[in-house]
Order: sequence, then structure tokens, then C-alpha cells
Amino acid sequence: MQYTLILIFPAIVGFLLIMRNPYLGVLIYFWFQYLRPQEYISALRPLRLGMLLGVVSLVSWAFNMAVKKKKLYWPRFNWLFLGYIGIIGLTVFSAANNRMVYEVFHMMSVFFVIFLISSNVSTSMKQIKMMVWLLLITHLYLAFEGISGGGRANNSLMGDENDFALALNTMIPFTYFMFEYAKTKLQKYVSMTMLIVFSLGVVSSMSRGGWVGFMAVLLFLIFQSKRKMVSLASVAVIGVAIIAFAPSKYWDEIQTISDTSESTARTRLNYWKAAGRMFLDYPIVGVGANNGGIRMPQYVTGFRNSGTQWGRTFHGTLPQVLAELGGLGMIAFLGMLFYAISKLRKIRLLSEDNGDTDYKMLANSILGGFVGYMVSATFLSTLYYPQIWTLYTLTIMLMFHIRTEKIKKKPLRSRSKISTAPAEVD
Repeated sequence: MQYTLILIFPAIVGFLLIMRNPYLGVLIYFWFQYLRPQEYISALRPLRLGMLLGVVSLVSWAFNMAVKKKKLYWPRFNWLFLGYIGIIGLTVFSAANNRMVYEVFHMMSVFFVIFLISSNVSTSMKQIKMMVWLLLITHLYLAFEGISGGGRANNSLMGDENDFALALNTMIPFTYFMFEYAKTKLQKYVSMTMLIVFSLGVVSSMSRGGWVGFMAVLLFLIFQSKRKMVSLASVAVIGVAIIAFAPSKYWDEIQTISDTSESTARTRLNYWKAAGRMFLDYPIVGVGANNGGIRMPQYVTGFRNSGTQWGRTFHGTLPQVLAELGGLGMIAFLGMLFYAISKLRKIRLLSEDNGDTDYKMLANSILGGFVGYMVSATFLSTLYYPQIWTLYTLTIMLMFHIRTEKIKKKPLRSRSKISTAPAEVD
């Protein structure tokens, strides 16, 4: 509790600063989501700082919107996101354990508030880059922590080696494209250092799914690079670092990826089949958010005693969506994913015609982040992890910035037949 008393004065200062600038609350919230300081300082746990940050940021944003008479930016994506949260809310009434559903509903509602604020206050490219650099620096610290700590960080988000690898795979594209589009030597050195550290972090995790995601990310980087020889040289540097860093048992572990008869592969298939059975019994909204594990003994087969599988995850994000949120949840989940990817591709096309490297750098980075997340999440239950929602937030922030530039009479020039003005990105 002494730590809490020491933090009272900084907390008051932080509150006043957030009331003046709601974007500061957004930055602190994302830092809080990934670093999770309450798990390092236990006295912070009962304070529910994440919820407090959301409330203070919301009040500050609403006050600033009213004073400055700004209009709310509400793209079609927001309806999908809101509908998705609504589906989670419906399962509060139908799930076996509605307490667990409520916790997810509460968490996602707070994140939606932060998402909404983020997408309405990011009026400059500097603000978006500030968010990206905050995420990169936070992950750099966690990467060093994982490399020195056996392939996992010391918090609940990345305390598992597979989750640790997924988090780094999601951020690796940002380091590479920042290196490729860097305007100073310092930026190049820093981003390349981060790229190597994140890559070594994935190797230190000894995660086979992390390795598959890492390979998918590297292929994306090579394919999307504007300078193929530079990208190949970068991959070669990473390869040399990995060969020098990885122990021999790592390569033995990776070679078992294709072995479908291996015990963990059979177990994973059993969990996926259980997800399918849950969906068939609850096809509309599923068994309830975060309720798949407690319903697992009723649906899983292939074990001597299915009761021992209580609380087990599906080892796959899409099976988790299908089982816990049903057909409506899957439609909303895929709808948000396809919407974001289509808008990012359009932004990238517009930036190529306009020659604006910042837009292309960020669009490629976010797209690469989706690749790293989705491939790594193939074998993990990550539906309520912050990574994909962070990528969505950055996407809509980028869209809002393009819209703001149009309002300022600075449209992106485009030779494309698909779109001739940034307003169509909305």
C-alpha cells in the first residue's frame, strides 16, 4: 500500500493532464494493457486502473467534444464492433457462467470506449506514430524480459511462450517498415535493433506456432517491401542472428510441426471438434463468452476422462469464436477483419499514387500485424487478447486522419479508378 500512497500525487497530475488532453489517457491505457503494472505492484490490483482510465478519458473526450463542437466520427466499422459487443452481452443471459461473460463484456466495453476516443482525437500523423512507438518500446522491454526469462514475460498477457511469440509477431512488421521508411540513421538503427530483438524473442519462446507466424510475417515483409534486395538482406541478418542464438533443441522442436500424429496435434483436433459440437448445439450466439472451457467436458472426446478437460482452451481463435459466440459472432468477427483489411489496402493504394510514405508505412505495418496475429492465433485462443483490437484502433485512427486531411483541403491525389478522394476511405 505504500506504493499506492506514493502514486497519489502523480495520479492527480495524470488526471488533470488527461482532462486537458484525452489522447494522453488513450496512450496510458494501451501502455497499461500491455505492460500491466498492477502485476508488478500488487497494491495496484484492487484500484481497477484500466476502468478508471477509460472513465476519465471518456469524460475528458466528451467535454472537449462539447466545448469545441466537434462532430462524432463513426465509420461503418463501429457498427460491427458495437454489434460484436452486443452479441457478447446477449450471452450474459444464456451462458452457464454469466459472471465470466460479464467480465468479458465489461472489458470489451471499456476497450470500445478507448477505441472510440482514439478514432476521434488522432488528428495528426504524429499522434498515430506516438501510439506505435509506445507499443514498440513497451514490447521491447517485454522482449528483453522474455529472452532473459525463458521465452515468456512476467505478466499474464505474455506469461505463456505461445502468447509471447504471438505478441512479438504482431509487432515485427512495424519495426521492419519503420526501418525501410526511416528518414534518419538513428531511426534505422533503432528499428533494426528492435526487429532483431523481437525475432530473437520469438525464437526464445520455443513456440512452434510462433515460428509459423514468424515465417508468415517474413514472407509478407519480403512481398510488400519496396526494395526486395534490402528486405532479403534484412532477412539474412535476422537468419544469421537466429542461427547464432537458437539452441539445437529449438530446431528439433520446429521439425515436429508437420507431425499430425504427435500428441499435442491430436489433442488440438479434439478441442476443435468440441468447438464444432458446441456450435451445432448453440448455432446463433454460442455457449457464451469465455464459457467454452467450462463446457469442454460435455463436448470433448478422445480422452480417458473428459472431466479432466474442464477449463481447457480450444487452441484456436476461430474455433473459439464459433463455439463461444456462434454464427452471429463469427459474422461480426470476420466482418471487422475484412473491413479493416480492405480499407488498409485502399489506403496503401492511395498513398502509392500520392507518394506519401507515412500512410504506406503504417498501412503495411498494420496489415503485417494482422498476418502475424492471425497466423500465430491459428493454434491459440486469443479472442479477448488486446492485439487484434489494437490493430483495429490503429486502422480507424489512420482513416480518421485521412478524413481530417480532406477537411483541411489537403486531399490525397489518386490516379486509381477505385477511389479518387480520401473521403471514400471512410
